Amino acid sequence: MAAPPAPSRGRHPLIPMLFTVAVCTWNRCASLERMLQTLAAADRSGLDLEVLVVDNGSSDDTARVVQAAASMLPIRIVTEPERGVANARNTAVREARGDVIVWTDDDVLVDRDWLQAHARAVARWPGAGFYGGAIRPLFAYDPPDWMTANWQRISGVYGARDLGQMPFLFDDRCLPYSGNLVVHTHIMRRYPFDPRLGPRGTGRLGGEETPVLRAMIADRIRGWWVPDAAVQHLVPAERMTLSYLGQIYASRGAARRLDDGSAHIPGVRPWIWAMAQQAERAYRASRAVDPPEIWLPLFLRVCVARGRMR
Repeated sequence: MAAPPAPSRGRHPLIPMLFTVAVCTWNRCASLERMLQTLAAADRSGLDLEVLVVDNGSSDDTARVVQAAASMLPIRIVTEPERGVANARNTAVREARGDVIVWTDDDVLVDRDWLQAHARAVARWPGAGFYGGAIRPLFAYDPPDWMTANWQRISGVYGARDLGQMPFLFDDRCLPYSGNLVVHTHIMRRYPFDPRLGPRGTGRLGGEETPVLRAMIADRIRGWWVPDAAVQHLVPAERMTLSYLGQIYASRGAARRLDDGSAHIPGVRPWIWAMAQQAERAYRASRAVDPPEIWLPLFLRVCVARGRMR
């Protein structure tokens, strides 16, 4: 692979910093290519920028896609063979050359003003440690009724985050998502991601950024909601199924078991099993007669209980 071009060195009128756009990826070369195309089309005028792709052991054409993007972007690729997005993120933090890390995902489309909006936010609130923007779903087809009827409940599963049109300070109950998150690099390096969390290949355990951001807030590091820094998150057809949703909630049940220590408490497993059976009966009865806003929460309860049994 040819040597990557040097980071662009313009002079932004608001903030003379180097921004590292960090993207962790695993076997998603098609969506990564589309994401990089939107990034290349974004307004980068005056920005010092590098794009860092962390390949988490892909076996597809990821390397070729990054090489092709080098004609459009100041991009480089590093490899993290240890599977897991948290491991890939920690590698990105170590490798980032920028003063600020701009996190996004390989399955988003960035708005044209995305980078400029974050640059304005960093200039407006220089005392903050992190900034988060909107993530809006882009569905493969019209969502099914069970999805639209329960969207407020399940939107986080699909990476959606839209907290309104006014800036505000985050707290530990309301946080941005890693698909559209900016953190000052010197702060990011003090808060590593937990490798036990986040997707690992085909695993579904997510939310690796949440404890990191909560730790920052506990240490009095402020974060701002940036409503005009937006991306679209692609939601493919295979994720618009009850099977996929159930996998996510089962992973949450498994994470809860780890968090509360119930995996090591005698007698808890039979209790969880009984709870799962009761929830299963309630779900099946409701599914036959009730609208989706009634039966879907019961279905999710079943999935969480199954996850806690793992």
